[in-house]
Amino acid sequence: AELAAREQAEAQARIASIEAVKEARAIADAGDAEQAQAVLEERQKQISAQQALDEEYAKRRAELAGDPAATEALKTQYDEATAALNEATQVRIDLARQEAEQRATALAALSATARAEGRLPCLYKTGARMAVAARQAGWTVRRIASEAWVRPAHFRLADPALAGLRRKLRRAARAGISAGAAAGPLPLADMAEVAAQWATGHGGERGFSMGRWCPRYVAGQRVFLATHQGRLIAFLTLHDSPDEWTLDLLRSRPDCPDGTMYALLAAAIDAARSAGIPRLSLAAVPRPARRRRRGQTSDSGLARFKAAFAPHWEPLYLCAPSRLAMAIAAADIARAVLRPAPLASVPASAHLEANEFAPATATWQGMPLRPPLERGALLRKELL
Repeated sequence: AELAAREQAEAQARIASIEAVKEARAIADAGDAEQAQAVLEERQKQISAQQALDEEYAKRRAELAGDPAATEALKTQYDEATAALNEATQVRIDLARQEAEQRATALAALSATARAEGRLPCLYKTGARMAVAARQAGWTVRRIASEAWVRPAHFRLADPALAGLRRKLRRAARAGISAGAAAGPLPLADMAEVAAQWATGHGGERGFSMGRWCPRYVAGQRVFLATHQGRLIAFLTLHDSPDEWTLDLLRSRPDCPDGTMYALLAAAIDAARSAGIPRLSLAAVPRPARRRRRGQTSDSGLARFKAAFAPHWEPLYLCAPSRLAMAIAAADIARAVLRPAPLASVPASAHLEANEFAPATATWQGMPLRPPLERGALLRKELL
């Protein structure tokens, strides 16, 4: 009976899948590729849930074959569950349609504002849905990076995909590394020393969408510290919000033992799980500009580091109204990243409590923060 129930549910799911593809294709043919994709995704979720429901219903109905009253009650429950699933799916499809309309409106508003100010509009590190809206508006779209993220609640070191990470953590443990969340006032002088050594070894700090060392800045973030024999050797910071933590600064000394940064990020993920945070972003990894030659790897050290945590990957895009506009925007962004304006000077000895609010007069990347940066405000680095 169980096998028959599964086969019947699978047959119904195949029919529903064919209908879902037809529905999505009709929407795409009408010129709305983004909505077509959203509809297909929601229908696929619905079909999967309905298949599981159908299997359970058929199995229970076979068990209750000799009890008409129980069978009728089961049928009522099944009908109610199916109706609720259909309604929830339609609501999500309607919401997706409204979001698509809002994206199109926002894109038009951005273009109008840029035109009024004599500027070129650009979307930097934007997600797939906004990229689709830009493409539909006739913009040039190019994939430039991928964002890595994990679900802390599902993150388990015993996972076979995390074998490489476990090796790194064992090395850190053997070296005597202690990694965990900062407690009490931040050791800003030691952190400034670590940041300076890191910048010297990496050709300086980067700017624009990339975080830079600043005591007032890190005071509003989640901070994790790694020590070796009582000496600070590395630190990690994250933007935080109730729904997501996002990796920002990774700073270490040149003589940092192997596995230290892995231990720091593993500690951050564990803390996010304990705090009930559903998503932790490992931030973006640039897409290689050129194809690799034979025998060469396309993975940067940063990409390999993040890949060790077996994350989900989502593409990020650069969008502009034309190829020329994209070239100008890309050059402008590259200059802002590689040659950032100097930050306002803040003494490393300044006494700041951990996660203190940034002052109303704070600046970032040479620009005033308006409104002031608040603790808990998530900076997704998806800039217009």
